[in-house]
Amino acid sequence: MQEDSYLPVKLGFADTVIIHVLINHKHKGAVAHICIALIFIVKLIYYEIKFINSFMNKTLLKKYNDLYKKNQSVWGEDINPLLNTAIWQIKEKKEFLDLGCGQGKEAIFISKLGINATAVDASGEAIKQISKKIKKNKIFNLKTINENIVDYKIKKNKFDIIFANNVLQFINKKDAIKLIKQMQVKIKPKGVIILSAFTVDDPKYDKKNTQRTFFENQEILRLFNKFKIIYYFENLILDKGHGGFRDPHLHGIAQIIAQNSNLL
Repeated sequence: MQEDSYLPVKLGFADTVIIHVLINHKHKGAVAHICIALIFIVKLIYYEIKFINSFMNKTLLKKYNDLYKKNQSVWGEDINPLLNTAIWQIKEKKEFLDLGCGQGKEAIFISKLGINATAVDASGEAIKQISKKIKKNKIFNLKTINENIVDYKIKKNKFDIIFANNVLQFINKKDAIKLIKQMQVKIKPKGVIILSAFTVDDPKYDKKNTQRTFFENQEILRLFNKFKIIYYFENLILDKGHGGFRDPHLHGIAQIIAQNSNLL
């Protein structure tokens, strides 16, 4: 009987090699079995984390799909002030990417300025609503993509502007950092990233919750140390309320407008 006939989890090539070496080593025995057990434990923890992430993502997605169905303007009607200020100062602005676009008010606003826009969101309901607005308003330069921002692959050197407004708190820290790095690598030379994210000063920050991202003080600034910083703000701000949480509340926020200084 093969030793791995009843493995409870899927093993990778490296795991299989390690187990083979341990089983056939001259000192096989208790040590080998302990090592094999440790591999199983690590794998089980890995798959448990994946299951938890998947469950939380589905729960969150259902929450926002239901919320968007009930309210056509969950995040209000006003255009994000950070974007509204920055857009007039950016010279090269042919292609715009909105990551976590919600119901699409910023992407629609940008498209009406004559800029090609791509709007990405995991919510099928949000994308459905944007598509209806595109048809109603006869907008021809706005593309919608129904995909999780973690999975979306940004096309290199396509976008002059990448906008991500308070969406990173919905994903874990590892994925958030990875996404920021992808923005930085894929943005056009002289392209501009406009980003707003929650910080550890936010009242909802919970150190034990590893499924959400809250950045340390000045961390966003450090992550953009190779970019030209056009604007940076970090503080507690008052949110007057929105469709998801109508009562006024505080948020710890870090906002940045940063330009890719790499001319290659």
